[in-house]
Formats: sequence, C-alpha cells, structure tokens
Amino acid sequence: MADIRNLISQLAAQETHLCDTKFLAPCTRGGRVRTRVAGMVCTFKPKPRNFEGWGIFQPVNEKIGEVVEEPSLPQLTEYLQLLVPIRLQLVGALQGQTWLAYPVNESDAKQRFGVAKPLPVHLVNDGAIFEQIIARWDGQSWWFEDIDRRADPLPSEELRTALKKVISPQEIRFKGMTPEMRTVYELVAQQTEEFSEKFQQRRDESRFAGGVTNGWRRVAGVSRSR
Repeated sequence: MADIRNLISQLAAQETHLCDTKFLAPCTRGGRVRTRVAGMVCTFKPKPRNFEGWGIFQPVNEKIGEVVEEPSLPQLTEYLQLLVPIRLQLVGALQGQTWLAYPVNESDAKQRFGVAKPLPVHLVNDGAIFEQIIARWDGQSWWFEDIDRRADPLPSEELRTALKKVISPQEIRFKGMTPEMRTVYELVAQQTEEFSEKFQQRRDESRFAGGVTNGWRRVAGVSRSR
C-alpha cells in the first residue's frame, strides 16, 4: 500500500511540475507541440487551436499547452542551434507556412540523412520560389531557420527569368547551374499553369506528328504494294 501511495504522490508532483513548466516549441496549423519533462516526452494540443508559429507554451493540463508569449530572437536561435542544419532551395508553398524544398547538395543530404528528395519545411515566413534557405531537422520535421545569406542570388534570378519565359527544364542553361537546380526548376514547372499548357501542346503536336507519319507510311505501303 505504501508503494502505491508513493507512486500516486510522485504522479501528483509531476503533474504539478508539468503545469508550472514553460517551454519553447514550433507548431504547425492544426498540429501539436512536444517537450520533455522529467525525462518524459509530453505532447499537447496548442491553445489557441489554430496557432501556427514559434511560441512559449505553458501546460494547462496534461493535454493542452497554452501560448503565453512569443520567444525572443536569442531564445529562438539557441533552440535552433540544437537541431541539425541543411541547405535547401524552395520549390513552392504547400499550405500555410509550409513550403516544399529540395536539397542544394544531393550527395550531402544522402550521406547525412539517407535521402535526397523534396522535403516539407515548416514555418517559412520569409521566402520565395528558388530562394536558398537553411532549415533544421529535429528528428521528425524540418523547420525554417533563415534565408541562406551566403548563397549567390544570381542562380535564383536566372531560374525565375527562365520560368517567366517558359523555358523547358531540358533547355535551361546558365553559368553555375547544378543538377539540383534543374530538379528544383522541373518541380516548379510541373506546378506552373503556363508549362502545363506548353507540355500539353507538345504532347498534342507529338501525337499529330505521329499520326501523320503513320498515315504516310500506310500510303507508302500501299504504293509499294502496287
């Protein structure tokens, strides 16, 4: 009986400690936030429920964490420094502040994370298509840190110019272009209406040309048979 009472007392103390704890965490719209308290990983629904961004939370109970204030820049920087960085290039917005991005260096991504593929990056609050960024990996999700200030801005401008001119991914060429940039450009082109129309026109022309060629072959066959 004494052991049960001790256990109940410990649980009550942990719950009290939990409600007195404040923690910094990122949150996507409709998502949840996590923190580690007394060696345990605790997950909460944010309050307000539609919160999206970085916040300092305080548990209301074992299920809900309320946003009590915004983190300062030093606090946010300290948090992000604990996570694993990677350089990515933005492809386009998916939903809210979540964007699709692609590794700037495929070999590095494969070596460090095992894959090189399009990735969803959350809380992108300052970005544009083809922009190079720094994101951080927490073991489950990618979080936007900042625009990559060390990146050369000219390739991004070249890609935007080519996109406006509706230049196909196979035809685009400029100094400093990498295979990864071409992949990003192709991903963007796939979601661009002007390219959809252009690709459909090319498919139609290809089918028409194929039909004409087959028609001439049939005619030629008939001529030879005579």
